[in-house]
Amino acid sequence: MVLDTGATAWVLISAALVLLMVPAVGLFYGGMVRRKNVISTMMLSFVSLALGIVQWIIIGYTLAFGGDVAGLIGSLEFLGLSGIPFDGVTNGIPDILFVCFQMMFACLALAILTSGLVGRVKLSSYIVFGLLWLTLVYAPLAHWAWGGGWASQLGALDFAGGTVVHISSGFAALALALVIGKRIGFGAQNFAPHNIPMTLIGGMFLILGWFGFNAGSALAADSLAASAFLVTAASAASGALTWMAVSAKSGKPGSLGFISGALAGLVGITPAAGYVNVAGALVIGVLTSLFCYAALRWRMK
Repeated sequence: MVLDTGATAWVLISAALVLLMVPAVGLFYGGMVRRKNVISTMMLSFVSLALGIVQWIIIGYTLAFGGDVAGLIGSLEFLGLSGIPFDGVTNGIPDILFVCFQMMFACLALAILTSGLVGRVKLSSYIVFGLLWLTLVYAPLAHWAWGGGWASQLGALDFAGGTVVHISSGFAALALALVIGKRIGFGAQNFAPHNIPMTLIGGMFLILGWFGFNAGSALAADSLAASAFLVTAASAASGALTWMAVSAKSGKPGSLGFISGALAGLVGITPAAGYVNVAGALVIGVLTSLFCYAALRWRMK
């Protein structure tokens, strides 16, 4: 296979953009916690990055993209990335670049779920949990959807990680919060966000990285990547404006709501970025923003 230099350059940039999303998660969450928890919250994202890289190299990639075993998991043919030639090229990009791109997805998924445990667990416990989660949950899901597992065999579509990244990390965070329980002092102490500008900066870096996340998943510099880029922007914009509109009914629209709506739209468009047109993306942004807003209001009650 001949190396496509344009595609290679774009996927390299996209991998770096997804990497940028990991510390951006730390900034986003860090602004919403109490001041005393800021450093530990941000540190969880940095640990997620390092932990994810090592786990992916040793065993994560082969479990996700190794030869299919009963539709459930990948084989160990790429254990420690053995068997992946340094100069191997598939679909115009180096095989090791595909490893790097997918590695950033794994790191990001692990960072996202830290929302369910910030300020409530020891770092050592999180490291153990992170290794187990990446190995037993994330890698099998990636194989099911992208590595030739049972879901892909049934025709399931997940262009950039709606199921593999966002649903898995979201439900993991929910499970963690339910198991760990409420924070000490919840309901009696003030848990208001301490630094909204920090959250907004983190959110904007997440939005920036999302273009690499979605458009980069085309694994080429072509019209599909351009379309994914456009629908990503459209869904984020409609999600942000929708959240502002509905929140205006109960008071003054806030900046945290605006960025939350944008991220809701981005989560919604992620699995569909390679399959819908701009009109569909606008609708997805509106619907996901409305759903997330309603869910937040319900939780607050």
